[in-house]
Amino acid sequence: MEIRKLKANEINVKVKKVTGKGCLLLLYKDARVDMAILDETFGPNNWQCDYKTINGALYCGIGVYDPTIKEWVWKWDCGIESRADEDGNEKKGEASDAFKRAGFKWGIGRELYTA
Repeated sequence: MEIRKLKANEINVKVKKVTGKGCLLLLYKDARVDMAILDETFGPNNWQCDYKTINGALYCGIGVYDPTIKEWVWKWDCGIESRADEDGNEKKGEASDAFKRAGFKWGIGRELYTA
């Protein structure tokens, strides 16, 4: 099954830098978009995620069940902690980042790299 491209309403924009010559915008997706696309593409019962810490870095794997080989196929990537906030969400941000990066490995939002 092929992962579809993101819809306009699934893309977020953040201003990274503003100069006299223009600005730099960052396009990104959130983890909820990845979950919705995985549900839509594979079905909610045919994908799963798992987390592991390797050498102090948090990795997330997204596994998709392949019925032709009757096995789970996994793609993994690591995340980075968010900037500190008053609520202590740095680790939550790291887990979300790892999940989204694993989603890129499956093809979710790859077009953002060339936008």
